[in-house]
Amino acid sequence: MQACCPGTRSNKKVSTKYGLIKDKRIDVTPQKRKIGFVFQDYALFPNMTIRENLEFVLPDKKNKKRVDELLDIMELTELSSRHSATLSGGQQQRVALARAPVREPELLLLDEPLSSLDYETRLKLQNEIVKIHRHFGLTTILISHDPSEIYRLSDHVVEMDFGKIVDKATPRIFFLTKRSQEKCSLWEKYWRSFKMILSLL
Repeated sequence: MQACCPGTRSNKKVSTKYGLIKDKRIDVTPQKRKIGFVFQDYALFPNMTIRENLEFVLPDKKNKKRVDELLDIMELTELSSRHSATLSGGQQQRVALARAPVREPELLLLDEPLSSLDYETRLKLQNEIVKIHRHFGLTTILISHDPSEIYRLSDHVVEMDFGKIVDKATPRIFFLTKRSQEKCSLWEKYWRSFKMILSLL
């Protein structure tokens, strides 16, 4: 995994895989990076319909098959003519999840996308995240503070404390085996601290 900070400039060598240039003080514009991003607060255009929100990020405005495919996968076809402001929180997040893969990214970043939703809606959208991840064969990084969500969704877990990696393992080893005595108070530890967990699907 390589972390990048959009909008910053550096002459350090970085990978070109996701749209950054080696050995040059050049940033590729966000529109040209092969990265999809889902915000915690949806970040939808309220003046656009669901379909228009997805079509807005199309690199080729004429190629709308991708949008139709994503609307179908996320079960949004019947709602595609509605504006985002008329949708529930769960429906808006489904739109945000559907919009992220429109530009055919290689990397999908999810910044606590389900944290503001109720428990039942979270469970349903966790399934939608897995569906998108598997259907398009993406590398997905999910930021979450919810241990149950991390255990259910991830293949690999990386724990970070103030920007430094302090632990990494498979979910089973991380939560149930590795340093089990230390992990037994996991809920208390994570809800009372500001440590962040990255779960890599």
